[in-house]
Amino acid sequence: MQNRKDVNKYRKISLLNVWWKMLEKVFINRINHQTFSKDYSNKNQYGFIPQTRTIDAISAVKECVQEGFAKGEITVTISLGVEGEFYSSCVPTVLKKFKRKRLPTKLI
Repeated sequence: MQNRKDVNKYRKISLLNVWWKMLEKVFINRINHQTFSKDYSNKNQYGFIPQTRTIDAISAVKECVQEGFAKGEITVTISLGVEGEFYSSCVPTVLKKFKRKRLPTKLI
């Protein structure tokens, strides 16, 4: 016969009742049906939508950017994160090199 202390070493497992799982599935299916049949969802929504993948979202962004470039609505802005590099290097030396290269003062 097992000792009561040995029984307390085991953790209890709690699983949802099968009926609750079935009810949850019914609710999810009903909500999805209402959302998609009445067109409540946004066409740009890709997360949590059946039959959509990450590549679909990436393709949509790519198409949008290409159209913007073609229409001249999008310009390119380049930003460099160099904060860590300045802290790990000698700032006066870096500034001298920038001035020697004749970089615009605004950039320095």
